[in-house]
Amino acid sequence: MNIIKAMQSALHYYQNGDLEHAGRICRDILKKQPKNPDVLHLLGVISYQSRNYGAAIQYFKKSLIINPANSETYYNLGRVFQHIGEIGKAIDSFQNALEYNPYSVDACLNLGNLFQEKKEFDEAIQYYQKAIQINPSFAGVYYNLGVVLQEKEQMEWFPENWGKIILTDATGKTYTLYAVQGEVDLSQYELPPSPLEGMFDIRFSSGRIAEDIYSSVKTIDMSEVTYPLTVKAENMDMHLMDETGKSLSINLKDGEDVVIRDATIQKLMVSRELIPDKYSLEQNYPNPFNPSTKIRYQLPKETKVTIKIYDILGAEVISLVDENKEPGYYEVEFNGIDLSSGIYIYRMIAGDFVAVKKMILLR
Repeated sequence: MNIIKAMQSALHYYQNGDLEHAGRICRDILKKQPKNPDVLHLLGVISYQSRNYGAAIQYFKKSLIINPANSETYYNLGRVFQHIGEIGKAIDSFQNALEYNPYSVDACLNLGNLFQEKKEFDEAIQYYQKAIQINPSFAGVYYNLGVVLQEKEQMEWFPENWGKIILTDATGKTYTLYAVQGEVDLSQYELPPSPLEGMFDIRFSSGRIAEDIYSSVKTIDMSEVTYPLTVKAENMDMHLMDETGKSLSINLKDGEDVVIRDATIQKLMVSRELIPDKYSLEQNYPNPFNPSTKIRYQLPKETKVTIKIYDILGAEVISLVDENKEPGYYEVEFNGIDLSSGIYIYRMIAGDFVAVKKMILLR
């Protein structure tokens, strides 16, 4: 059997699902033509479909050494890397496929999917839009583009470093509230007025979807929730209790949840973990600042606390805190409106604990 007929026979068996027979013929061809890129490519495809991913990668790479401008081989290599979770290598392969075939809708679609998975939304949008330019009738791409635009907008409003309080009732209805980090204009997170009586609703008592639970205890109002209710902490640790603290009072670590079966609980109180396990003085935020900044600290037990601000020469500027404090988390604001630009020092003394940090006032 000559090479052309052997290749046709291998393709016939492959198209009819007989991968083993097709692979055997391809390997026989390679004994005579070890550098045949088409046979190497087909063996890569057969190995991929047989879930022999390591062999598939090797066959595709060998084919590309011989024929480095084959867009289809790069595309199939990308599919293997994508399947085994090698996202960076998959992206490189699909981009190479697109370089040699700028009209590959499939390469654009896969690149969009991968960048969306990485939450690099601008790149995902770019490739989805390119796929639409190539084939405006490809309906699935429009859906993907809409999803990634929605995810991008959500990330801009709700950054990844914010904590989440995820509440799910017995009917499967889920609502997420957010614990903000840093300086945030909370007025932007006000929800529309509460719905009519008898409708499902969950929100902070402030009427917002996001609150700073780190500075003080916040209340969550709930209506028409079907119990049991599951409350999960995500990307943060928090303390959760009912209004009295008698039926429910629990610390939840990141990823932990609690199931509430008492249907009389219509409000929840949420804050940072109730009692810290150590003394701590945090870096002020924002830093640099103009003219004000906030300093957070925590106490594991009742302690006399002083926090003072000094200039770079060591002269005291102001005493921010000088009193006994209960255990917990605290925040104090420092306003340097009457001070000149420069480096300032703040020191906290609580019992035997002493901490010093620098901050910058930048006009």
